[in-house]
Amino acid sequence: MFSFTKSGVHLCGEEEVGLDCRHENVFISHAHADHAFSSKKSKRVMASDATLDLLKTRGFSLAGERWNNGFQLLRAGHVLGALQLRAELDGCVCTYAPDFKLSDSLTVKGAEMRSCDDLVVDGTFASPEFVFPPRETVYDQIGKWAKANEAAGVITVFGGYALGKAQELVACLNEYAAITPLVSGETAELCRAYLRHGIPLDFLAAESDEGRAALKGAFTAVLPMNRVGRPLASRLKQFYGRKVRTAVATGWALCRPFATDGQFALSDHADSLELKKFVEGTGAKRVYSEKGARLA
Repeated sequence: MFSFTKSGVHLCGEEEVGLDCRHENVFISHAHADHAFSSKKSKRVMASDATLDLLKTRGFSLAGERWNNGFQLLRAGHVLGALQLRAELDGCVCTYAPDFKLSDSLTVKGAEMRSCDDLVVDGTFASPEFVFPPRETVYDQIGKWAKANEAAGVITVFGGYALGKAQELVACLNEYAAITPLVSGETAELCRAYLRHGIPLDFLAAESDEGRAALKGAFTAVLPMNRVGRPLASRLKQFYGRKVRTAVATGWALCRPFATDGQFALSDHADSLELKKFVEGTGAKRVYSEKGARLA
């Protein structure tokens, strides 16, 4: 059974568990900052090995021993290491699936579906207008755009979240454009974490000798999305003396304009159709958002 408080979602059984929120017993679904936290009070932690590695890479401090308590942990298909939690409590099967997608991407397999009675889901793109194009179509669009820019001697900069989207962009540029992009800082460290967990990515760290050499030409880079826009393009054009084109990759590209030359509807979340399919596939009797709103 779930409870919803100001601090977050809790699973209430013999031992209460905080779901992506501060608690002595905590389940961390994945390593995005809005689902992770720095806490020295957690005595027991449920998370995947990859999530703990990514959290360490991102500088999060977590205390507590590894713990499972017999709960079932299912693949969520969101980013590397992302999980759902499924538990049977007093005859009621509860599933917590905060961020997920059903389709496979270039870096992670899609979410698993299991039957349940109570379900908590992410509703970021639940509105009917959010229907993403096929991922392969978007990959192809990104690849063709990047290759055309490269052929024209243009510097190309893609913006995506440092964890998840950036690695997906690197993989896309590798496979669909035969381009090895430049990355730096945290993005480079997170790409290395993906490599440690068996996800092949071909990238150049901007701080390396190879990266500095690449900066002399019409390079392609992947940066955190909040850094990519017209001001960055203007600075790069002035510094390198080349034309610069920027783009972002996000599900919000379906409905929001960005101050970039291109925008691609590539998301790590389920769209409205996948969300409906997931809910129906679980057979859940009661469906809630992470804020406790009853969805079905």
